[in-house]
Amino acid sequence: MNKTLVSFLVFVVGLAVFHNAIFPIFTPKEVGWILNRYVYFLSFIAYLIITHFILRLKPPIAMMGLFVWSIGFYFYKFVLYPPIPWTLFITYMVMWSIGTFLYISQDPETFREFRKPIVKAIVGEYKMAQIVLMIALPMLVGWATYQTIYPSFQEPVELRTVHPAPPATTKVHGKTYPLESTNNPFRVDEQDNYKDSFPFLDADKHEYMKYVTEG
Repeated sequence: MNKTLVSFLVFVVGLAVFHNAIFPIFTPKEVGWILNRYVYFLSFIAYLIITHFILRLKPPIAMMGLFVWSIGFYFYKFVLYPPIPWTLFITYMVMWSIGTFLYISQDPETFREFRKPIVKAIVGEYKMAQIVLMIALPMLVGWATYQTIYPSFQEPVELRTVHPAPPATTKVHGKTYPLESTNNPFRVDEQDNYKDSFPFLDADKHEYMKYVTEG
């Protein structure tokens, strides 16, 4: 099997196993000298170094740069505690990316080795890689844009406030009156016209009738 592929599988599978199986063991509620996040992270780094040394794996410089960048991302995103703000995370990752690029371009030979597959993919020598990049890159940009614009929380529920309906009947002096069919005997006569006399009214009845008629 290609040693480059083996190195990639060692990194990816190892990271998956460490994160899902070993990471919960090193993050108990009571943090100790051994069982803590940073010992776990150093254990993962030791696993990568020892595995590559035993299997005599020497990945290309481009993959080494990918490993270094991914390790920094994993540390700042999942290992470092308490979690840092997003702006600080971006700042750290920019600095880590610059350091990774300096590691790759430390001399002309390593930088030439790093850019060699990129140039071949651009000019078309690696047809499959070129096709994958042409398809995956727009999809990745679209997905990142969608995740940035789409809100991560739902809109608050707008509860409709309904005024309670009036009661159908009311009880006055021990007698029940239906409100929908009951009229005021002091204001309306049998022809549903307002009366001219109000036994309970002491003020000017014309002024009162004006306000009653106008509502």
